[in-house]
Amino acid sequence: MSSAELRGGGSCENAISLALQRIISLAYVNYFDILAESFSAKIESGAIGTPVALRLYLQLTADHGLLLPYAALGVDLAQRWLTGQADVAHAQGGVEKGYITVLGRLGTGTCLVHSELIRGSDSPSVRLVIVGNRGSAEFSDSPSALGRVDELTPASLQPLVERIEDKL
Repeated sequence: MSSAELRGGGSCENAISLALQRIISLAYVNYFDILAESFSAKIESGAIGTPVALRLYLQLTADHGLLLPYAALGVDLAQRWLTGQADVAHAQGGVEKGYITVLGRLGTGTCLVHSELIRGSDSPSVRLVIVGNRGSAEFSDSPSALGRVDELTPASLQPLVERIEDKL
């Protein structure tokens, strides 16, 4: 935010709040992009061969309304590595149940993405396993809860959100 914007009406506190919201709203997109880049490098190195299966567990929010967007972000990651657009074969759960599980078929394999609410004293959690025809790779993390995925879900993911929603 420029100093001209700070001077042009509105308090300094509002300007700082807006700037922080912009930074925070980018946090999870950057997190997923960084995750995608690091695994893409491992896949491209040939360390696991051709990816044939992916399992992703996401426990990143206590907000029921964010379960579906997180599931869509997870399936989008799978589309990057298992080449092709996901055919959402099955989805179960829903916002009222506190979880969404998606089974998808892609060009070179299948994916299972599970998005679940943070409950009680649980910490945010991400667990990813990619299985290839010559090995596997695993990732586990407890990222800080930084942003709201509904503010940062790219419009390009909306069709995927709708396909998952249709299967619930």
